[in-house]
Amino acid sequence: MHFDEGDSVQLRTGGPVMTVELRVDQLLLCSWFNGYGRICRATFSPRELQPAPVRSPVWLKAIARLSARWPVVATPI
Repeated sequence: MHFDEGDSVQLRTGGPVMTVELRVDQLLLCSWFNGYGRICRATFSPRELQPAPVRSPVWLKAIARLSARWPVVATPI
């Protein structure tokens, strides 16, 4: 599967929703927020990833409200 920068992805085995930051050949640099609100980054092969499930509108509204207060919170795509 092909992923571009800015795509929301998730490991096929589950885990947090991540954002593709950079694509270098067959490696993707992905970032996500851990349970403590800190950003984490790691590289993955596209074979390990799948498109992230679509978030519900309620969840998107909550993220938008939080990001208006604290710029550290990720904004919806």
